[in-house]
Amino acid sequence: MAQVATEAGVAIGSIYRHFKSKEELRLAVAEAKAEKVLSGGGGAATEAASPDFERLSRSKLLFGAEIENLLVGENLSRREQGAEARRREILAAAMRVFAREGVHSATIAQVAAEAGVAVGSIYLYFATKEDLYFSLVDEKLEERLHYLQAELARAATPRKKLRRLVAADMQFFTSNKEFSSIYFSTGSGLEQALKKDLGRAAGRKLAAYVELVAAIMERGISAGELRAASPADLAHVLIGMINSLVYRWVVDESAEPPAAKADWLFELFLRAAGTGGRDRP
Repeated sequence: MAQVATEAGVAIGSIYRHFKSKEELRLAVAEAKAEKVLSGGGGAATEAASPDFERLSRSKLLFGAEIENLLVGENLSRREQGAEARRREILAAAMRVFAREGVHSATIAQVAAEAGVAVGSIYLYFATKEDLYFSLVDEKLEERLHYLQAELARAATPRKKLRRLVAADMQFFTSNKEFSSIYFSTGSGLEQALKKDLGRAAGRKLAAYVELVAAIMERGISAGELRAASPADLAHVLIGMINSLVYRWVVDESAEPPAAKADWLFELFLRAAGTGGRDRP
């Protein structure tokens, strides 16, 4: 903290007036970084959820048409709004086609037919099928990160934040089965593709997500709610558990939806990483 104070050119007491510990500062930095990724580079995270975040977190509005105004903005011209609406119609059609046909087998012609537009109209918005795919993934990951931030703002302690994160993440995938199917069916191929230029925007959102989870883990360790371990390792273990259950649901029609297993998964994680005591929602 002394090094941070020196770097900022302030007294160390000024740091502690805003942050009780290094872990709390780290979490704030991670939240601010996630907000910066979402905003395209500007702005900082606020301590409380904004009214828009509150609207996003209500289950009736999750992942529906109302998110369009929140993420796109309400100050576009009529012509721009029309173009953006068409772009989103194409993305929605691509989601259905990719989920039905598979990302590799799907064609631009099939997406155009699903969207009810000419093939040439697709290329007005997306240069290639890969561009269309990554635009879709990028926007859904942005939606996911907004939603998780809103939910995390509702919880006070690290353990309660982790419980809410697990529940929210598994609800997100449950409410977006077509996206879940696309996202998890690509497997390691997606991870490699994210390293390419077209996938870097989505990759930054994934990195912000992992860093946010790791920061909560570090704060939980400091608070004595989690056992001492590498925060990054704990983050990847929890994320891996979530992903495994979602993947099983995607490939096995008889499996329960991920949202139904959120509490069970969280308690299972706490048995290995917690320091005792049963958490309550």
